[in-house]
Amino acid sequence: MKKLILIICLSLVSAFAFSQWKWQNPLPQGNTLTSVHFLGADTGYAVGDLGTIIKTIDGGVSWTLLTYETYNELFSVYFTNPNDGFAVGVEGTIIKTTDGGTTWTIIPSGTLNTLYSIFFPNNSNGYIVGENGIILKSIDSGSTWTEISGGGGPDNCLVSVCFTDANTGYIADNNYSGCSILKTIDSGNTWSNVFSASSGYRVRFPKPFSPPPDHRSMFCIFLKGFSNPF
Repeated sequence: MKKLILIICLSLVSAFAFSQWKWQNPLPQGNTLTSVHFLGADTGYAVGDLGTIIKTIDGGVSWTLLTYETYNELFSVYFTNPNDGFAVGVEGTIIKTTDGGTTWTIIPSGTLNTLYSIFFPNNSNGYIVGENGIILKSIDSGSTWTEISGGGGPDNCLVSVCFTDANTGYIADNNYSGCSILKTIDSGNTWSNVFSASSGYRVRFPKPFSPPPDHRSMFCIFLKGFSNPF
């Protein structure tokens, strides 16, 4: 009986002790971050591992941890205005906020593929790309998403999407055989390969402010010496 009481007491002490631990450094969290997006000079968001979402309103000097109950890794975040924003990630995760990140809701994607990048050329039309050549498009401000063709198949890992206007867009396709850039001039109805490179090269598009300050400009980054498609 005494032994049982001792075990219970030790369990309670341990539970109490562990409940007092709080994350101290770095603040506000220490998970890996995978994507950042700024609406201007002051307000920005970042997402990452274990469903991490953080926000700054002072140009990145300080960050606040936002609450969203998921452990799914998030790979990309994009806001179309100060209130409406999206994040995408593993297992087809799409989440949306309409209050500047205070609350988030799940948006059905219709896929379990990992989603790597999201972009809105305007408030109505949005695009998401991911593994296995998947491309999703929304024409209702991100409320619903539909898969469109043109991204390839299992050998294609679409990691970045960017539009320079409502019709013209680009997708970075990284895979184990190399990389390529796909282009559309008809709002994603058709895509064509406009660039290819051999194995070891990776391509990405830097994410501009929202909305892009100059819709006529598009930049890409090439990396050499990588074997992982992502």
